[in-house]
Amino acid sequence: MDGKVQVYINDTDTGVPLACVEAELSNGKSVDEKAVGWVTAVIAGLGLVASAITSGLGHSNTAAHVAANALSLFGYFQAQAIIGMSSVSLPPIVASWTQNFQWSMGIIRVGFLQKMATWYQRSTGGTPTTYLSSLATTSVEVQKRSVDEIHKLATRALGRLTSRTNNAVTNTETQNRVVLRGIERVGFRANIEISNIFFTGYSFFVIFIILVVLGVCLFKVVCEGLVKAGKMKGDKFTDFRNGWMTVLKGILFRIVSRPICDARASANNY
Repeated sequence: MDGKVQVYINDTDTGVPLACVEAELSNGKSVDEKAVGWVTAVIAGLGLVASAITSGLGHSNTAAHVAANALSLFGYFQAQAIIGMSSVSLPPIVASWTQNFQWSMGIIRVGFLQKMATWYQRSTGGTPTTYLSSLATTSVEVQKRSVDEIHKLATRALGRLTSRTNNAVTNTETQNRVVLRGIERVGFRANIEISNIFFTGYSFFVIFIILVVLGVCLFKVVCEGLVKAGKMKGDKFTDFRNGWMTVLKGILFRIVSRPICDARASANNY
């Protein structure tokens, strides 16, 4: 579905490579689908919710196993996303597949959040990138390191061909050329400006923490209200109702410590 074709031009007499042309081909379909990202996010979320409910019902051993498996699955999603962020040569179908898991790293495009990130950078003296808004004048390549080698080879071959034809060949290229690799490529494919990637990921991390805190507090209020109204037995979710602050601290500790471990692992990989 996603492929790449390379055409090499060699000297007939000496066999020396003169030029190389590379292009991506597609039949209009791709493994990069938003539905895949939504489904994987729902599966990971359902695992954590099931673990919380099971723990509240008093089945701590079962809840621990469910939580461990859910976190392992989420770690697998993040590992897939990190592979796509690495500046290594990947087939187009692999790069498209890893794009489905970038939500686990907070790479999610939201219109007003992108405007906020751009405004924040400009208001603090920064200069945001404009790759997405200047595609008419800038040629953006997302093909990894091998493009540099191909470009050098093609440039050298163009010089040879130009000298052989007494300057009959002229370069009419008027566009600026930018090559994006790794995290920058992932952000560009997600329609996020390069300078907004960190702001976007960090914002979703903070938003997730806020939602978790609100969810735990809301669940506590609902449980107490149901018990006082007599619609739920007093022995239900006893451990959670008595030690909900401890539970919340444990959840926040795991949420905060997880990105630190992922950042150290990513630094070691790079």
